Amino acid sequence: MSILSNQNPSAKNELSPKVIYSVLLVIIIIISFLVGFYLGKKTISPGASNELIKSAEAVKNEYEEKIKNAFPEPDKITAMSGEVKSISGNTLKVYGALPTFNPIEDPVQKEFTSKVDGQTKIIKEIEKTNAEIAAEQEEMKKIKIYSPISPYKEAQITLDDLKVGDNIRIKAGEDLRNKSSFTATEIRVRRAN
Repeated sequence: MSILSNQNPSAKNELSPKVIYSVLLVIIIIISFLVGFYLGKKTISPGASNELIKSAEAVKNEYEEKIKNAFPEPDKITAMSGEVKSISGNTLKVYGALPTFNPIEDPVQKEFTSKVDGQTKIIKEIEKTNAEIAAEQEEMKKIKIYSPISPYKEAQITLDDLKVGDNIRIKAGEDLRNKSSFTATEIRVRRAN
């Protein structure tokens, strides 16, 4: 004989108040969603959505103009940064970008060709240790100079020390905005110890 056989058979079909309230809540949510969707669709005509898009574009253009005025571009851009893709003789192929002065604009990435001549300085920036920074701060306190300390020390290197994959910053003696090929006056590569 089973334990269930002693129970009232009609008790199996009764739903608890918790289940009833949960089902009612789900039905109310679904009905609310459908009514909201219907009313929203009815109040915004296709012409109105086009007006909203045009209005948003006008606001975007207005703010882009304000940002350009707030962050003006310099007369000359003489530096770029990127990754070394190839080294052949005294020529580097670098995939990178010129700096952008508009904070909401992404820099345009492209390939640059940079020549290295006898006047080009190539500098490796090496992270200083905490002990080196602390010693430098103590020296500056002694002579009462309170300016920021660079976390890097510099070492002059040669073109042969650069590697494909290095991230570099290149300076040139000319405006690079409309150039894809130029001669570098300085190249900086930053590496950990």
